[in-house]
Amino acid sequence: FICGAIHFPTSPQEFKSFAKASKNVAHRIGKYFTALLVFSLAFLVGGFSHGHIFLLSDNRHYTFYVWKNWLGKSWFHRASVVPFYAFFAWLTFSKMAKRRSQ
Repeated sequence: FICGAIHFPTSPQEFKSFAKASKNVAHRIGKYFTALLVFSLAFLVGGFSHGHIFLLSDNRHYTFYVWKNWLGKSWFHRASVVPFYAFFAWLTFSKMAKRRSQ
């Protein structure tokens, strides 16, 4: 989410470009491999995301409430953020590529 904080706000064109790029990747490497990759990432994020004791003990910051009210509830809640991770990773790399080519 740090990448999202750096690059947000984005334009609707970037959302369309991400959708097109993800469709191209799925077509290029295969739908089954893409599904395997998405489920693997969801398993890794959902299964290995743990709340640190300092995160859970300080209710003055928004991360405490994000963990308490969403991410800490179940495996599914933690895995549901994988599409956001993918979007912000793509957004970061695409913006870096644009800046490098200038």
